[in-house]
Amino acid sequence: MDACSGWAWWWQLVITAVLFAVLGTKWWASGKVEMKKMAPGPRGWPLAGHLLSLGSAQLTLSQLEKRYGPILTLWLGRVPSIAISGAKETREALLECGAALASRPRLRSRAILTGNYCIMNTSPYGPYWRSLRRALVSVVLGPSNLNKLSPVRKGIFDSFISWLLGEASQNEGVVPVSAPSRLAIFRILAYMCVGRHLDESTLDVLDEIAKQTLILQGLLKGDFIPLLGLFEGKKVKTRQDYKKKQEEFWGPLIEENREIMLTDNTSTARVGCYMHTLLSTKFEEDAQSVDGYGCRKLGNCEISALCTEFMNAGTDTTAACVEWAMANLIYHPEIQERVFQEIHEHAGDRPLCEADLEGLPYLRAVIKETLRRHPSAHFTFLHTPTNGPCKVGGYDVPENAMVSFHLASVLRDPNVWEEPMEFKPERFLDVEIDLTGWKKSNAVPFGLGRRICPGAKLALLHANLLVGRLVQNFQWSPAKDGSLMDLGERNAGVVAMKNPLFARIAKRRSRSTTSAALFS
Repeated sequence: MDACSGWAWWWQLVITAVLFAVLGTKWWASGKVEMKKMAPGPRGWPLAGHLLSLGSAQLTLSQLEKRYGPILTLWLGRVPSIAISGAKETREALLECGAALASRPRLRSRAILTGNYCIMNTSPYGPYWRSLRRALVSVVLGPSNLNKLSPVRKGIFDSFISWLLGEASQNEGVVPVSAPSRLAIFRILAYMCVGRHLDESTLDVLDEIAKQTLILQGLLKGDFIPLLGLFEGKKVKTRQDYKKKQEEFWGPLIEENREIMLTDNTSTARVGCYMHTLLSTKFEEDAQSVDGYGCRKLGNCEISALCTEFMNAGTDTTAACVEWAMANLIYHPEIQERVFQEIHEHAGDRPLCEADLEGLPYLRAVIKETLRRHPSAHFTFLHTPTNGPCKVGGYDVPENAMVSFHLASVLRDPNVWEEPMEFKPERFLDVEIDLTGWKKSNAVPFGLGRRICPGAKLALLHANLLVGRLVQNFQWSPAKDGSLMDLGERNAGVVAMKNPLFARIAKRRSRSTTSAALFS
């Protein structure tokens, strides 16, 4: 009886394996890509392709690029994943090809937390995405609205400087850089999002939701091999639970803004905040919608996802830039001194303000060099062809392909940049280099083309102003005398310092001199 049971179990296993093999082969064949010329790449596993063999993306792709060139193909199941690392090829794909590669892949792992692809990053290229971007760039990030928010930024940065003074007085002058910088930027973005300051407990809850949403937006194997999705139910459930928490948090704030709009038509206090803009704007629908090209208001599910994206998009990336900039100013004290002298000559004894930034070319060069040498993201978000197959660099790009661009490779290309691994702000002084990449520039830390980061100007404003204020008020040095700065990287969604930066600060005794006194 036991022997019969054993044989029965064995035959069930064999039949199941054969069934999976047959179904897998049919699935693969049904999605087979018929292209004349695909970019080269390493041989992958049957059915899975390279999905199960990729290790460290940065290390692996760097090695593969040397072997296969600036365009290579990897297979995630039957989905071709094309990595582009060359400066010339990147410009061709994102500028010269225009809208051909401006859309986003539809992945199950992204649908849940993004309100079914309603956020800026995951929306397919079309009328809805264009109207959403227009509302963000022209209203929320428009010059008049940013100017209106200048006192908010000043107040939060003033509080940050005061906090550093208190922290230094209790720790022999040693202070953290990343966490408090991030909190200051997070406070500003929260105000821009809801139109008022949020209390500490509310900010803590929002911070946790934003962080977890970012972590949970990683890809699932079931995105590429549907059979594997059967084993990822727990991961899907976790995403669904956090989407519910996301909506529960934002719901009362959405209703608060909606109530103000309904009961006080004369109030302009919250006009220009992101939530007010999302509530008051009718967004175009894509052609795929049932009613064709119509306009509609967004629901709470979509607004919750968009507000979470707004908080995530502008916080960690800018905070990482500030941390890297301060680390390099500590590592290169002569650069730090030149920044201070420029600020002192321009602003004198008064606190640095936003209007001063145009007259501080060296400070702006430091931030640009920081973004070049230490981009907060080494790769762009995934692109996909908008309307069928296209070509890049002479190679075919199938309509179901996912295309990523290795920005770090472009920003550190020795054929483009002299001594690319050195920190040299002077390279941005000789000529005005455009960070949007439109003017034949290879400085593309914010991406390139139609999907370039819409918040680039805001990020530059925050980074320049915050670093300028920090250098104006304090002299910065290593936390431990004689210790070497560790400029190693870690990638946790955003590329930040491997070891969070701690530094010793000394209050500038007088802005009329360069002397400073350590806290005791």
